[in-house]
Amino acid sequence: MVLALAAVYLRQARAGGMFGLVAFGAAVLGTMWLGADMWFEAFCSPWLLEAVPTLLTLEKALIWQVGYLSSFALFGLGWILFGLSCLRARMFPTVAGAGIVIGGAIGVFAAQPPFGAPLGLAVAPLGVWLWRSDRATSAPLTTRR
Repeated sequence: MVLALAAVYLRQARAGGMFGLVAFGAAVLGTMWLGADMWFEAFCSPWLLEAVPTLLTLEKALIWQVGYLSSFALFGLGWILFGLSCLRARMFPTVAGAGIVIGGAIGVFAAQPPFGAPLGLAVAPLGVWLWRSDRATSAPLTTRR
């Protein structure tokens, strides 16, 4: 997602202005933060619980709750802002920007399937559109006789 985000941002960087840059930074930070949280839950938590099983019976510390919830909130907020910057820059179809905004809003619940899918389903068609528009502009012109 970060690579797709960077590719899309590079296309609209000039038109997006400062708002686009801030939105891009928030989306990158939120995506990386959520990725780190998911990595911790997938790989560190099982090992940690095997090593110290009493962790399951301890009361959840506030710092863990804040970290968990903030990763999803920042992920969603970053992508909402980035979608708004896409709409504002008017470099892509309006449907793509609106889809990113909606996918970001739903992405706040990305820990529970299938709530991460809408954002991917918004970004993937935008990638296809970019690919096709590049091919159309780089195709050689034919001359008619």
